[in-house]
Amino acid sequence: MRVGSPGWRLLTTGYALLAIAGFAAMVWPSPAVTASSGRLWASVWACLLIVGGSTAAYGAARKLYRWEYVGLPALISVWIVYALASFSLVATGLLDRLAGGCALLAVAALLAARWRDVSTVRRAAREVSEHGSKRRERRG
Repeated sequence: MRVGSPGWRLLTTGYALLAIAGFAAMVWPSPAVTASSGRLWASVWACLLIVGGSTAAYGAARKLYRWEYVGLPALISVWIVYALASFSLVATGLLDRLAGGCALLAVAALLAARWRDVSTVRRAAREVSEHGSKRRERRG
């Protein structure tokens, strides 16, 4: 994805929407998440959505991979928890929650794929930086 391309704007917008979803989840927690983990943990997951979404949005907007890299694990964990909450309702006989659980787990998988890509870019940038430092040391 080229820096400044519409893809970057979509990525930033998507992360920002996840942060907004965290605020909404704080005010109106999901009954499924609250039932499976309690009100306190539902608030914790909402906070992780806010922090992860905001951090990743900042990183994507500023093209600072380290911020996106830091925010993504929080987002991934929240979507896994939400999927598990939905699947727990399937286990009680509410089979209509299966589609939602699969969709939530798919979001977690897509975020994990993005985290892997960002990790690869960060590693490559670090190697280039280290190689340049060694080259300057040899000259000096």
